[in-house]
Amino acid sequence: MGNLMEPSSASVYDGNLASDRVVIHVTSHQRIDQQILVKWRTKTFIARIVEDQEEWIPQFLTQAANFCGENVSRGSPKGSLGSGTTLRFWIDTWLEDKPFYLLFPDLFKLESYKGCLVKDRCTGGGEFSQWEWSWIRPPSTPMEIQQLLTMLTKIQNVTLSNQDDSWRWNADSSSCFTVKSMRIRLQNASYGPTHWVFPWNKFAPHKVNVLGWRIKMNRIATADQLAKRNISTTLSLCPICKAQNETAEHLFLLCPFVDYLWSFILSWCRVSTQKPCNLKDLMEVHQKANLNHWTQKLFQHVILSYIWVIWKTRNDSIFLTKNPSLRRAIKDLKGTSFFWLATRSNIPDLNWEKWRTFSF
Repeated sequence: MGNLMEPSSASVYDGNLASDRVVIHVTSHQRIDQQILVKWRTKTFIARIVEDQEEWIPQFLTQAANFCGENVSRGSPKGSLGSGTTLRFWIDTWLEDKPFYLLFPDLFKLESYKGCLVKDRCTGGGEFSQWEWSWIRPPSTPMEIQQLLTMLTKIQNVTLSNQDDSWRWNADSSSCFTVKSMRIRLQNASYGPTHWVFPWNKFAPHKVNVLGWRIKMNRIATADQLAKRNISTTLSLCPICKAQNETAEHLFLLCPFVDYLWSFILSWCRVSTQKPCNLKDLMEVHQKANLNHWTQKLFQHVILSYIWVIWKTRNDSIFLTKNPSLRRAIKDLKGTSFFWLATRSNIPDLNWEKWRTFSF
């Protein structure tokens, strides 16, 4: 691997890791965060590595690459099966592009020895494909049986040999790990499911911007999201209208209560635009309105105040048993947004009358 400060074409297995410095130049804060992790794990790895323990190298690289995202993990090490004495059956990537514990998660839960080697499971002695398992209990659910049949189909022709297991780094044409290949892979990777940048607004507090970002990513604790995390709740209906199941899209776009609040906002700000059809459009509606740049920022501030008031109304209904009130919501919307604007901006001649009539 050589000195980690410079690109190297040396094999990943030579174990010649004398330097504890890793310096990789990147072009954004997000990639800096990714590289800090790689650097930290590299130092930790170097501190632990000892002679004749080369298997730690691909394990470390696999973990670091997987952490940095799917586009990066495609270049992580992949094992080439030989005797099966060093490759772990579930954890290492050796047959498919992903390890078996990700491809067959239900079966992995049933495995009694999750760090087992390929040789521990393939007992055909290299002459034929024969597999033995050590389950906590036999696979029984439809999903477990389906995953078992799929896995058996993939490994039905796998046999062992007398050769040693080996590793190759798919991100470099030489099949050997280089820092340069990892850096290029990070620079070319795209982060996030939609490659969308949240339009932050300096007039609203950070917690409100974060709430807007989480709403767009559908990462707030609505009833449907809590159910996905196996968190039981006594109420699955929207706590405001109590008529439909609670989802982020319903809570901020489809609930009859927010329909009235949205109509008030358009009338108050004198904006003519269509109602957003999804959460992403809600966070970008200020960009599509026919407004100048300055008024766009103010209208976006109102939208962030709108989602904050809705979320507060929802929580008050659940935890304080307050009945939702449109009049109180409108009062909170105008008062809270004005307070944030007055304390976080230097708009000249800003006063309550000007904000109450949205005279900008």
